[in-house]
Amino acid sequence: MLAFILARDTPPYLYRQTERSLLAVLPGIKIIVISTVQGGDCGEQINNALAASGEDWFLTFIAGEIVKPALAGQLEHWLHTGHSDTAGAVLDDASGSPSSFLPEAPVPRGPVLWRKEAVWSGHFPGFPTRSECPFDQYLFIDKQHQVSQKWKWRPLREELLIPSPLPPPPWLKEPETRKWILPLLLANDHDDETVGHDSHRQPPRISIVIASYNDGAYLPWSVRSVLAQSFSEWELILVDDGSTDDTAQVIRRLSGITSRIRGLTLPENRGKSHALNQALREARGEWVLELDADDWLAPGCCAELLEGAEAMPDAAVVWARHLQWQERANKQLVLRSVSRQAPVMSPEDLLIRAEPLAPRLLKTAVLRELGGWNTAAPFAGRLYEDLELLLRIARQSPFSFVPKPLYHRRIRSGSITHRQRQETFIKWESWMRDKLDFY
Repeated sequence: MLAFILARDTPPYLYRQTERSLLAVLPGIKIIVISTVQGGDCGEQINNALAASGEDWFLTFIAGEIVKPALAGQLEHWLHTGHSDTAGAVLDDASGSPSSFLPEAPVPRGPVLWRKEAVWSGHFPGFPTRSECPFDQYLFIDKQHQVSQKWKWRPLREELLIPSPLPPPPWLKEPETRKWILPLLLANDHDDETVGHDSHRQPPRISIVIASYNDGAYLPWSVRSVLAQSFSEWELILVDDGSTDDTAQVIRRLSGITSRIRGLTLPENRGKSHALNQALREARGEWVLELDADDWLAPGCCAELLEGAEAMPDAAVVWARHLQWQERANKQLVLRSVSRQAPVMSPEDLLIRAEPLAPRLLKTAVLRELGGWNTAAPFAGRLYEDLELLLRIARQSPFSFVPKPLYHRRIRSGSITHRQRQETFIKWESWMRDKLDFY
């Protein structure tokens, strides 16, 4: 049998401690340590090992845990009693509810024993890779919840393991991260079958649009956040803006999850404004919600924004606060801040702040009346296209503000806006002020 120890970037002595205790209890077991050293993808490492293995069952541990001798007898009994309808075994919880493992443990625990067949089921077969879930500390609990939609779990006694003694480092902000990420991971995916939605007959309320240029590695996580929405009357339009990576293949795969996801492939890269305008032509919703390919939505985002729209019927834009996550060199995400913007009062206010309004729900009729995103702006609509559009809308329509963080922004040091902002924004701002005739 295989056993995986999730070490991530913890000190080596922790996983060696688990390794020694495990070998003492199960001497013949094959142990694989899963690490993020040199940018390793934990989910991918496990999936590769499972694909090469002929075993039907495997074990998972967290670095630093100590395995007690009673585990051997428990496993032998469990495997020989026959549980063909179960995905594996969890610690002392016959229901298999993930929530029972979350409150106290430094890292969410998840199951001990897994059936490989169950792990390969669902929309995202295997353990989530970094593109499907960039928070690898929740790797096991995430997959447990996915599997729980169609499989059952059986209990193992709680005293079989001694938890890891080392809490996560403070800079990782684990309690805050858990607060914001677990609701998304533990949400149910809403597909056509679960909501009874016929995307070809009943127009959606919201058209969510993602334009991607060479961001195929980020799309699955962004799309997961759409599937997790508590509000179900949406469609998702994915636009491949002439990418040279695997974006087209990723979009084809994601479009197969539900008929409410559609993909558009553009023959060449002409910039974000052009790509968004192509999606606008296809949008059937009363509202358009723009989602960047490397960002994601909170589960209640669509529902809360629509409540904001209903509270101010003449608003053409509904927006809310967001959280910012810094992407480190190894692709690990660290919570940086929660935006604290006050409601926008005027076009001048928007331009002076020059801050992203994310999320932003835009009235489709107003977008079409204004001609969509401006491809004739400086830099061909590749930079500041969101702010330019919002400034045009603000001159004629009010904005509605929802004072809650409903969107997650990923801050990447290599993004085009980050690299070029200092040298381009002054030029763009000057053009914008002349256009709006502020002076």
